[in-house]
Amino acid sequence: MGYVPQGLGLYPDLTVTENVAFAAASFGVPSPSLAEAGLDHIADMRIGDVSLGMRRRVAFLVARCHRPAVLILDEPTSGVGPLGRARLWETIRQSAEAGTAVLVSTHHMEEAEECDRVVLMAAGSKVAEGSVGDVIGQARTVVVAGDMTTETLAAIGDQGGTILSTGSGWRIVGLDVDGVRRVVGAEARVDEVPATFEEAFVALSR
Repeated sequence: MGYVPQGLGLYPDLTVTENVAFAAASFGVPSPSLAEAGLDHIADMRIGDVSLGMRRRVAFLVARCHRPAVLILDEPTSGVGPLGRARLWETIRQSAEAGTAVLVSTHHMEEAEECDRVVLMAAGSKVAEGSVGDVIGQARTVVVAGDMTTETLAAIGDQGGTILSTGSGWRIVGLDVDGVRRVVGAEARVDEVPATFEEAFVALSR
């Protein structure tokens, strides 16, 4: 089993090379190539002096050095910028395609969508499981174009709707079209569209 905790589990006073070599020796395997992992340019730097994105890449290399059957990742891209996240997810996908079972915990819904199967938790309880498509299912979201007054928004909330701003209008989870029309009035443009994964999660959590 390989494990990347949210705190990474690396030794800040050791260099990148020393961290990787120590992990490999602990598992009784040859030390993996830093060059192949794209980490050779920081090989002699102490982990404490390396950027968070690079530290996470080192932690991934350490966790995978013994070719584990299962890789467990706790918030694998926490604190990493968009480019770093994309690179880390490429590594996760490569591990999965190579036959490693990968278990990821994350609160980023767009990251959860990268997984083949998801289990959604809310308030400590499981609310759904399956593929992203299975979770979304037939869930729908009501879209209201244009502006709404503060009073109207409050009224939708009072009816049990969760409101998300889109910049050009509003997306409402938890109410059907008729329920929204009763609040916003017949003149407002109201449509129903398929829910996103995040919106389906909001509806399930309620």
